[in-house]
Amino acid sequence: MFFNIDKSYGFAEVYGVEGSKQILLDPHDILETKAVGYDNIHRNVLVGVLSRADKASFCRFLRRKFPSYDEFLVVYAQYPDLIMTPDRILRQLAYRCQ
Repeated sequence: MFFNIDKSYGFAEVYGVEGSKQILLDPHDILETKAVGYDNIHRNVLVGVLSRADKASFCRFLRRKFPSYDEFLVVYAQYPDLIMTPDRILRQLAYRCQ
């Protein structure tokens, strides 16, 4: 079996905001799953929340699951070149849950 591995890689990050502090939420805390033989987080399942079409339902879910935060930031993060610059990550706000 052959795979085409691209040098770039994108993923989603979710930050909870408390006052002026932005706290990166662990994806395993956001999408808790029972052990089923593999880890959905490492398979990048969280990237699905970047869709603006899912914003309303995901924001409701975050507010219900993490009521202590004032708001949430959903961010698209990307390694532009994992080989040449593995420590460089670009981030862009996808949307905000207020």
